[in-house]
Amino acid sequence: MADTERMQKALINAHRAGDTVAAKKLANALKAAKAGASDKSGFANKVDAFGRGIVDMATFGFADEIGAAVETAGRKLLPWRDEKPHNEVLSDIRQENTDLAAAHPGSYLSGQVLGGVGTAGGLAKSGATLLTRKAMQQGGKQAIGRAAAEGAAYGGAYGAGSAEGGLEDRARGAGMGAVTGAVAGAGVQKLGNTLATRRAGKAAGAAAPASDELKQATNALYQQARQAGVTIKPQATAKLAANLKLAAGNLNDKLRPNTSGIVDDLAEIAGQPMTLEQLDELRQVIGQSMQRAQPQDQRTLMRMKEMLDSFANNISPSDITGDIAGFDVIKQARALNARKAKTEIVENILDMAQVNGEGKFTQSGVANALRQEMRSLYKKIQSGKEKGFSPDEVELIRLMAKGGTSSKMMRLFAKFAPRGVVSFGVGQGVGTLIPGGNILVPGAGHFAAQNVDNAMIRGSQALRTSAATGQMPPGSLRQIGTSATRPLIAPSAMELEATRGRIAK
Repeated sequence: MADTERMQKALINAHRAGDTVAAKKLANALKAAKAGASDKSGFANKVDAFGRGIVDMATFGFADEIGAAVETAGRKLLPWRDEKPHNEVLSDIRQENTDLAAAHPGSYLSGQVLGGVGTAGGLAKSGATLLTRKAMQQGGKQAIGRAAAEGAAYGGAYGAGSAEGGLEDRARGAGMGAVTGAVAGAGVQKLGNTLATRRAGKAAGAAAPASDELKQATNALYQQARQAGVTIKPQATAKLAANLKLAAGNLNDKLRPNTSGIVDDLAEIAGQPMTLEQLDELRQVIGQSMQRAQPQDQRTLMRMKEMLDSFANNISPSDITGDIAGFDVIKQARALNARKAKTEIVENILDMAQVNGEGKFTQSGVANALRQEMRSLYKKIQSGKEKGFSPDEVELIRLMAKGGTSSKMMRLFAKFAPRGVVSFGVGQGVGTLIPGGNILVPGAGHFAAQNVDNAMIRGSQALRTSAATGQMPPGSLRQIGTSATRPLIAPSAMELEATRGRIAK
């Protein structure tokens, strides 16, 4: 830049002196120099673009102002440099940045990413971060909120720095940058949490058996219990029958018909030898009666079932013949059978959702069908028609019935996804409120909708895993937090704001 300026001054002086020969040579030289300056190809310019990208992010977009201030001061202090107004120096630097970024976009973007990661890493190392280890331990939604706030800070700072007007323009840039930064921060953290949760879920669900496998295992345990050759002696069955009648209380055929039927059956087993299989069948009969009984009848049958279980858990070896270990085996068989029954229910839900949801925006249709199936299941659980699900499983079913395990904010953004005429119109309407919003808002809506759908599908798979194994996969009721994506929040927030700024221009 200094050489061309000197040639321009020499050219003016030659014209004033009337030296046409010198003026012509200087004009050609100046033309060649400008042509060379406008050519941004070559390795040196690629390195320059990379370096400018680093400095742009490291200074939150204030690199051009800082550079212009330094050069303007240098021109005043150094006698061999010609003075030049600050606004012209700033304009030249900005044009140079624009030309290099356009000529080497990959190098410039790589520099920006590196500058953003380095800046975020340095600040985090000094303790200037919201995504602390403690915040990660609180769970995924808290981490996403903190990431959104951190992204807003980075985006707002870069928005102010990259704005090219006065205070009003920079304030507007800071506000828009905070919005886009919050979206970027939340999105990056959400992606990281999703990946972490998915890895944990795969690890927990890798060995989850299917209902057919559970059925085979249950039958094998029942067979093993039979092979124990357990027979309960007559005096023990007489005691059991007496205790069950005591638990039944005063009978009333009209108020408690199911209880009366069970008590009638007890007369046949009292004082008679009973096999372990017969004892289990009696327990199943009581359980089945409870499902179709009225509330007052259910309470009595529950007491009788508890009495029966207490008898089996505390039986003495002197009350039986055969291997007493058969009682432990049959308890294992019952637990496995209960898991099999729940797994069949969930597998049927997944199958029906797949059938009903196909052809309706594919994944979106399946997710909506799952939501409807989970609502139906939750109603059955609340009415007492479906039993056996653990409190955590019921809570997961309730969450999916409401719309999934995603956050309310994510479900709100999903309404802007261009999946239909109404949602497309809403997204475009909101998008008109911010520069570049006609692209950003539907894009954010599409990402959010995909996230909501995926959360619904993962939740259903987690429920099947819990039903089959008896253990809820980690992060099913709350997303697992991870700080692994923290370094990407700053460059993502600032780059998204830079993209919005380019679109707005």
